[in-house]
Amino acid sequence: MTIADAQCVATWLLLQQNINSLATDLQSMVFAGASILMDTIQGYCSKTGMPLSEFKSRGQLLDGTSVPVGPGCLVLYNHALPAGRRRFTIAHELGHVYLGHKQRGVQQENEADWFAAQLLMPECIMMELWSRNGWLVQHEVSDWFMVSGAAARHRIGEMQRKHWYHMGEQELELVQRYLPYIQEEIENQYLVSV
Repeated sequence: MTIADAQCVATWLLLQQNINSLATDLQSMVFAGASILMDTIQGYCSKTGMPLSEFKSRGQLLDGTSVPVGPGCLVLYNHALPAGRRRFTIAHELGHVYLGHKQRGVQQENEADWFAAQLLMPECIMMELWSRNGWLVQHEVSDWFMVSGAAARHRIGEMQRKHWYHMGEQELELVQRYLPYIQEEIENQYLVSV
C-alpha cells in the first residue's frame, strides 16, 4: 500500500456513505466490504471483564486499537479522549482495517493517518472550500469537520505544500455530494461576517 492507495480507499468508503454534513458521521457509517463493530476500550473491558491494563502502553491507556474478531474486526477507542482526537483515532483504526494491515510499523501508521485525514477532511472538499473561500483557517476546518486543531493544522499544511491538485472521477462525485454543505458553510460564514 501507498499513501495514494490509502487516500483512494478512504474516498471510496466516503462514496458509500449518506453525506449529510461536512463532518463524517463515524457512528453511522456503512462499512462496505467489511464487518466492523466499534466500542470504547472502557466499555469493552467492562463487558468482557478484561483489565484496562491490557490496553496500556508505557502506563498510558491507548488512544485506540483494532482487533480481528472472526471474519470481522472490532475497533476500540479511548472514550476519555477529546472529541476531535477520538474521531481521528477511530478513523485511523478504520484505516488499518480497510488497508489490510496485519502489522504496525511506521509505514502502516502513516498510511492509517492519511486514510483518517481523507476520511474526515477529504482533500477534494478542502480544495473546493479553499477555492471558494480563498483561504483555509485552522479553527474553521476544525469546526467544519469536527477534528482537533492539530489535525486541521496538519491537513492545511499538507495542502499548502502541494503545487497542483487533480480531481479524478471519484473526487468530482464526492464534491457534488458535499456541494450543498460546502455552500451552506460559505453562506453561514458570510452571514456571520456581515
